[in-house]
Amino acid sequence: MVNIPNWLPSRLHHADGTPLDPDRGRLQAYQQELDLRRGLLTRSFVHEDPTGRATRITERRLVSQAARHLAALQTSIEALNWSGDLQVRSTVDGDVANTGVAEYQHLASRHLLLATATELGPGLILLETVTSQSKIRIALATRTRVHCSGVSMDTAPMDAIGTGSMIIGHQLQLALTAQTPITVEKVAAVASSRDRAISTPAEAACFQLQQAGDFSELLLAHERAWMQLWDDFGVTAAAASPTGLALNLHTFHVLQATAGASIDLDAGIAARGLHGEGYRGHVFWDEAFVYPLLTLRRPQLTSDLVAYRYRRLDAARAAAPPPVCPGP
Repeated sequence: MVNIPNWLPSRLHHADGTPLDPDRGRLQAYQQELDLRRGLLTRSFVHEDPTGRATRITERRLVSQAARHLAALQTSIEALNWSGDLQVRSTVDGDVANTGVAEYQHLASRHLLLATATELGPGLILLETVTSQSKIRIALATRTRVHCSGVSMDTAPMDAIGTGSMIIGHQLQLALTAQTPITVEKVAAVASSRDRAISTPAEAACFQLQQAGDFSELLLAHERAWMQLWDDFGVTAAAASPTGLALNLHTFHVLQATAGASIDLDAGIAARGLHGEGYRGHVFWDEAFVYPLLTLRRPQLTSDLVAYRYRRLDAARAAAPPPVCPGP
């Protein structure tokens, strides 16, 4: 399982270079929430820098269940007790590695090579990489927009940074007024050379991005898709019992990793799903524990996952050690 380029980075800095980072400065408040029913991750915190400037940052993030090639991040920035300039660095980071498990440190961790990194227009970025061994091309296109109280601020200065490198993006200059939130929306589209019915990954990613609506539109379609899934998979338990929440949390993780599966995707469920890099993303017999949940409600998903294993059966047999004959 190879980590694809990271589309999320949106770094905030005051004009004097002071970062608005929850890991630096003082946090007056911090809250993080995963809404299982809507498939929405929200993080909100109030950051106070060494000079006393307090800023509320609220992020909402989704990976679309309605359109599996799309993801979106909405960041609301509100200066609470100050007014002035703010810099936003919205980037795509292709310089990623698989370094999440200490015991794998001796193994190769970097699997992406640069193919293309270019600015497509104001707020538009395309990064295309190729995997070092299998030569799979992965294209990731992003669109960054700014608005205030629903009014577009696309005329805000956006300077391209990192063109031609593995980390590419835009730097935005924003003028904040106390108590007036400004929202930065970032939409990402990803495509690969394994996708069907495309010309090239780069063209497919750009087309998907061009067709994508704003954050609110993507969220609405995403919520509807999750509503259909929960109608089939949701578990109801006594209100005072945490059992229902625990079961739905595990169901959420399974659906995150499988609901977009199809025979065209040709993928299986890694031993840890999408939760981490343990087992290097390999597919083992653990997958059999997931089949009963899916078979009762979406049998086609189970069929697609079994087909993935079946297509690799001959290679698995060839890789298996020969049987050991018992001695006399």
